[in-house]
Amino acid sequence: EEYEKAGLSFLAANEYRLALKFDSTNQSTRKKPIEERNEKETKTVNREALAKKHYEKGVAFLESKQFAKAIDEFTIVMKLIPSYSDTEKLLASAKKERDEIVDAHLKKGIDYFQKEELELAIKEWDIVLELDPFNKTAIDYKTKAETIKEKMKDIREKNK
Repeated sequence: EEYEKAGLSFLAANEYRLALKFDSTNQSTRKKPIEERNEKETKTVNREALAKKHYEKGVAFLESKQFAKAIDEFTIVMKLIPSYSDTEKLLASAKKERDEIVDAHLKKGIDYFQKEELELAIKEWDIVLELDPFNKTAIDYKTKAETIKEKMKDIREKNK
């Protein structure tokens, strides 16, 4: 009962269950909705444990500059427990850093493209697409570069 008064329902339910093992006739303990409460508490504890696991993975990915994976992990945490620790801040940080790197590689690819260094341009856009798989600009430029490469290959073969 002390656990219950302190708001520690999960521990209280465990104690009630233990008390029933010793004295199954105890009427005050039998009236407690142990199973229902325990199931709810377990779900909360499991959500918190799961959120913690994904949070820790997100932090590790962020520290190792694997921004797409960090964003995925922090997004899962936000869905589980929106107010978990500083997840929102870390998610914003991961997105910002990813966007800065994407922008740098995108510009570098465009620079190579303008210099007609298609292989290097395509490599830059592959990096962009690894970080941001639906980046329309990178997809469009990469498609153009690959088309030009194919046409150049066809022209070389015809001139042989």
